[in-house]
Amino acid sequence: MSKRKGNNQRSSFKTKILLPFIIMLLLFSGLNFYMIKVSVDYNNQYNDILNTIIAANNINEHAGNIGIQLRDILVGKLKPEESTHKEAQSRIAETIEYISGRLQTEESRSLFEVIQKQAESLLKNAEEAEAGFAVNKLSESADSVNQVRKIEEFLKESTQEFILFEVKQSEALKEKIEVGFRLAITISLGAFAGILVFCLLYLRKVIKNIAGPINSIRDRAVEIAQGRLDGEALAIATNDEIGEMARMFNAMTNNLKKVIAQVAEASRKMRRASSQLSEITVQNSSANQEISATMVEMASDISTQYNETTKIVTEVDAMYHTSEGIRHSSMQILQKANDSVKLAGEGSEYISSFLKQLELTIAQIEEAAASMQQLNENTGKMNEILNAVKAISAQTNLLALNASIEAARAGEAGRGFAVVASEIKSLADETTASALEIGELIVEVQKQSGIVTERFDDSKKLIVQGNTNAHKAMEFFNSIKDKNVVVNKDIEQISKDLSELISKIEEINRSMAEIASIANNNANASQNISAVIEEQTASAEEVTASAHELSDLAENLDGLLSDFKL
Repeated sequence: MSKRKGNNQRSSFKTKILLPFIIMLLLFSGLNFYMIKVSVDYNNQYNDILNTIIAANNINEHAGNIGIQLRDILVGKLKPEESTHKEAQSRIAETIEYISGRLQTEESRSLFEVIQKQAESLLKNAEEAEAGFAVNKLSESADSVNQVRKIEEFLKESTQEFILFEVKQSEALKEKIEVGFRLAITISLGAFAGILVFCLLYLRKVIKNIAGPINSIRDRAVEIAQGRLDGEALAIATNDEIGEMARMFNAMTNNLKKVIAQVAEASRKMRRASSQLSEITVQNSSANQEISATMVEMASDISTQYNETTKIVTEVDAMYHTSEGIRHSSMQILQKANDSVKLAGEGSEYISSFLKQLELTIAQIEEAAASMQQLNENTGKMNEILNAVKAISAQTNLLALNASIEAARAGEAGRGFAVVASEIKSLADETTASALEIGELIVEVQKQSGIVTERFDDSKKLIVQGNTNAHKAMEFFNSIKDKNVVVNKDIEQISKDLSELISKIEEINRSMAEIASIANNNANASQNISAVIEEQTASAEEVTASAHELSDLAENLDGLLSDFKL
């Protein structure tokens, strides 16, 4: 906030110095702007007059061309399509319009109205001549051409009169410009003289206001250099850099008074402190001697502590190696338990496969038993068939016997029939013998089939018993597997606990090593402290000597401060 205020005050001082120059610059800038504006306005008016004169001359030139070309067309020297009089007519119309917008006085407008009417009449007759040329009315065209020539003469006279008037206007404007410039120069010189006088008077006042306060500040600075700080403060009420410097000078003087007063008070306190420092140094010296004796005893205790700590570190290290061995053994047990779980799983899978095979075998035995039962039933049916064959054979034998009897009765006539009957009897006997053999075979087959059926039943019972035993074995394997899984988890937990225990033992080992190192450092430090205490005792004596020197310096400082008047 103070910095911003200082900037404003310095700006006000600069304003006092720069104000007359700024006013002079602004006035001269205004005068120059006015002169430039007047000059530009006069220059524009003068240019308009010159352009008007040039345009009026162009009207005469274009009008002369129109008359000449129309006459050449009339006498046949020039073809209408080769003539440029139409362009001249357009140029005359454009020039008249251009001049009409730049006339500045009523006299100029009245003179130019005559030219404008004559030009319109000339253009009208030129158009009539062109119309006569178009329809080959040469007499009418000749009258129009003659009229154009006459109007052309009048137009020249009017144009010359207008040009002469505009020249006079330009001369009058030129004189007006010269008068304006002389007036502007006179005003500028008068303003410059007035501003110069004002600036000189203003600067004289400013210099006077600056020199007085600076002399007051110089006189007060001489008093302070002589040690007279009890003088009156500077009374400068200006709101510029000089006033700010005076206020800062007064503040500096007050601060210097405070600093010298504080230095004097500090000198007195320093004398008292040096006396107290001497007493405290003596007390510290005796206390250091007692501390030295205590440190000797403490060094002995620290040495004992270091030896005990070393033994503990050795025991902890042994415990660490033992725990590491237990953890290694538990990892081996865990591996074997995992193998047991794997084998139990494989055994359970084999038994499951075996049970499936037993079930298939039982099914096949049951199918074979059913086949044997069907065989027994078929052999029974075969016995029935054999019995029927035997009955038929007996009846055939009886019929053959009856036939033989009848053949014998017939005599010679029945001899052939007797032979047939004999053959039939022979076949019947063979059939009976074969039937008996088949019967015996069937009986033997039935006997063997019964034995096989009994053995199938025994095998089925044994297989069923084996299936039951296999199921029990599978249950045992599953139980072993589950127990091994539980044991595996317990061993894993034990391994984790051992790992944590080993980690804790490692931390304890590191901590004990650090404690041993600290104990060793403490032993060394106690010895160093004893040496430091001895050095401190010597330093205390030096401090005592320094305290006396400090007291002497304080007395000298009091002598120097006595020269200042507060």
